[in-house]
Amino acid sequence: MAIDWEKPCGSQMKYEQIRDFVQMFADRLGFYPMIYGGHAIRESKQLRDGDALFAKCPIWYQSSTLTPAKLPTRTWAAYTLWQYDDEHRKNGAPPPHVLNGVDWSRFNGTFEQLKNEWPFAGPV
Repeated sequence: MAIDWEKPCGSQMKYEQIRDFVQMFADRLGFYPMIYGGHAIRESKQLRDGDALFAKCPIWYQSSTLTPAKLPTRTWAAYTLWQYDDEHRKNGAPPPHVLNGVDWSRFNGTFEQLKNEWPFAGPV
């Protein structure tokens, strides 16, 4: 399960409301949700400063760059999943004439680690 944390379009939960939701989720289900997002995560001062609660959540980080740039490393030392568009085909995507306009996600580890850790639902 993942929380899709994007820039506001219409109404959106505030930072503290998302924190409350994450804690309630963990209290009720026994594991932390994955956090998905890009701009809103990069632009959050609280995440850049470090947030121990969010650090317990795996991060599915969206950064359409050649590397997962500007991850708030005081909260997450590294991404769990990185979503990118690979328009320059530097990360192994097929050529545009084969498959164009697709986002890709990369796991930060080996295939064996992915099999062992999926679905990233560690205990509280």
